Amino acid sequence: MQKNWFRKGLVIGIIVLFVGVSISSSIAGYDKDIEKIDYIINKTETLNMESDDYNNLIKQAIESGVISKNNWLEQDKLLASDGTAEDYFGYVSIDGDYAIVGAPWDDDNGNESGSAYVFKRSGTAWTEQAKLFASDGAKWQCFGYHVSISGDYSVVGAYGDFDNGFFSGSAYVFKRSGTAWTEQAKLLASDGAIEDCFGGSVSIDGDYVIVGASYDDDNGNMSGSAYVFKRSGTAWTEQAKLLPSDGAAGDWFGGSVSIDGDYVIVGASYDDDNGNMSGSAYVFKRSGTAWTEQAKLLPSDGAAGDWFGGSVSIDGDYVIVGASYDDDNGNMSGSAYVFKRSGTAWTQQAKLLPSDGAAEEHFGISVSISGDYAIVGAIWNDDNGNASGSAYVFKKDNGGNQPILSNEHPVNISLEVERPPTELSATVEDPDGDVMDVHIRWKVICECCINNPDCCYNYNDSWIIVKTFNGVGNGTYNFIINESTAWLNDWIWGNTTYVWSINVTDGTTWTNETYQYTTSGSRYDVSNNDLVNFQDAGLVWIHRTSEVDYDGIYDVNQNGEVNFQDAGLTWVNRD
Repeated sequence: MQKNWFRKGLVIGIIVLFVGVSISSSIAGYDKDIEKIDYIINKTETLNMESDDYNNLIKQAIESGVISKNNWLEQDKLLASDGTAEDYFGYVSIDGDYAIVGAPWDDDNGNESGSAYVFKRSGTAWTEQAKLFASDGAKWQCFGYHVSISGDYSVVGAYGDFDNGFFSGSAYVFKRSGTAWTEQAKLLASDGAIEDCFGGSVSIDGDYVIVGASYDDDNGNMSGSAYVFKRSGTAWTEQAKLLPSDGAAGDWFGGSVSIDGDYVIVGASYDDDNGNMSGSAYVFKRSGTAWTEQAKLLPSDGAAGDWFGGSVSIDGDYVIVGASYDDDNGNMSGSAYVFKRSGTAWTQQAKLLPSDGAAEEHFGISVSISGDYAIVGAIWNDDNGNASGSAYVFKKDNGGNQPILSNEHPVNISLEVERPPTELSATVEDPDGDVMDVHIRWKVICECCINNPDCCYNYNDSWIIVKTFNGVGNGTYNFIINESTAWLNDWIWGNTTYVWSINVTDGTTWTNETYQYTTSGSRYDVSNNDLVNFQDAGLVWIHRTSEVDYDGIYDVNQNGEVNFQDAGLTWVNRD
């Protein structure tokens, strides 16, 4: 049952941040080859934009009724004053009135040397205040691939730096004085080496910076590591090198990092505890100058290829972890998980999914959390065109009751059924009397088609939303399977599993249930004329061979005989 985090708004744009969520960890994707990111900050102009309590702005907006759950207004669109094609401007972080945007393929210091831009808010306007470069910038540094800002300090990663060898990597700390940003330190790993990619991820909070090096080899090739640096005056000193207790080759530990107070979280998206590239994340706690692994986070339903840990963010007792290759809404549709700390234990609290999620959207490629709010990017969402991208805001529920499901049909069926039902239905009730959105979806899992997608007509092992009811009250809601569902009625095979789910939200909480049943594929009247011929032969009448371009005439039991050829029947299954 879900879920005490609910979606507050969907905003279009490739990566979106919201004024009022003081997020010091970067929100950015990880594949520079596909991301050309516009940075959009959203707000409502009718609120007091000069408020010192900036972190509560979104909460003010929602509670005052100015912003509804689907109505976030764009405040400004940020562009580099000297932006050019293929700069990849758009790797972002925000804190208070300041935002920093990386452009890792800017060419000012040579091909793909990179840069970063700082913007300052005044009223409703965001103005470029500074363009940051590495003092020793050079080609291929990719300075700006990851950025983070906190107070008067910012850190910029440059994983392509050569100081410790080819693509060993570095990170740069900048300090603001008035309107000027000055490079204060260049951070290098004390044991940096060729192709460590130190600086591929960065995060700053107060006097501490964490830098990921996902290609470090301490635990094997590309096992990964992360480094914590501490500021004293103007000097930044490496305080600790973080390694997972069970690190292994190819884990990519350090591919994502986030720091808040005495805690850091580090993603390892290629860890294989739940299968190849299933992913994990590790929480470390500081005591004095020592950092100790406190927990390893794994999702409750992790699976191979999910990339859990590809993005992470921490704030107080909560962390959010992206799994952008999860397939709950279709192949590579993506998800995100929220964990909560109690003492030294971290427990999964919610799995976040977009209500309109679809295959290949990569929801979870970027995440950030602050207070009761979380934001999740979906770079390949296509609401504004192919791979236009979007981001979703979720709010933690601090009260209220979940909708209740009852009279679901069909429920889980352990025994084989002769044919799928003609209707999917459930009764929904909200104890608080709130209006609800109801979503019904299904998918098919055919053993034959898993290895041969051409086996079945229009086969698709992905969730399909078949019916949506928006703004409804208590009642029974259904989807009728009829002639339009040709791919269910035309081809029915034995050992075919049908899965359907119903998702209900009252705008505050979610309830979700999933059911499945398996067909035997025997004695099925496809033409719906209440006749099944040749029953004593145990045959199923699916199609006459003259009606379809298909071989027909199958010897299913492989005994070298095919009966009833004169009838033009296809032998599918014996009882």
